[in-house]
Amino acid sequence: MNRLVLTISLIVLCAISALAQPAERLYHLSVYPVSGKWNYPAGEKVKFNVVLTRCNVPEGDMELSYDISEDMMKPHVTGKVKLKNGMGTIDAGTMKTPGFLRCRVYMKKGEQDYQGMGTVGFSPEKLQPVTQQPADFKEFWNKAIADARKWDLEPMMTLMP
Repeated sequence: MNRLVLTISLIVLCAISALAQPAERLYHLSVYPVSGKWNYPAGEKVKFNVVLTRCNVPEGDMELSYDISEDMMKPHVTGKVKLKNGMGTIDAGTMKTPGFLRCRVYMKKGEQDYQGMGTVGFSPEKLQPVTQQPADFKEFWNKAIADARKWDLEPMMTLMP
């Protein structure tokens, strides 16, 4: 009886783990900078490589849609890229100020939508906050810390059944 229960448990465990695997997609779109760098000084031009594979084999000649945007903003450039043997290049331009530039490539095959994305940073170490710190910011936090220090930490462990 124990063997039967063990065997059934093992089969159920294997079935659950098989279902938990991520779905493999037939097509895959890769978008990455031609130079292999992900950080650029402001003003330097960037090009992205696009690679379309089907079952890990480069797909043939076709045309895909793309857009270029600053990170999390509306696209400021849209267009089409022609792939030859599953590969193409997009001239994404540059950014004159610190920030992130994102290139998204789209494709529809039958009922399925596919998307690839690559993002590069322009002088990201020079990014500044876009909002001003409130005048009472330090006062607020100093008070919150002082209030918190009024209470001793008394951690207690309670065993639960």
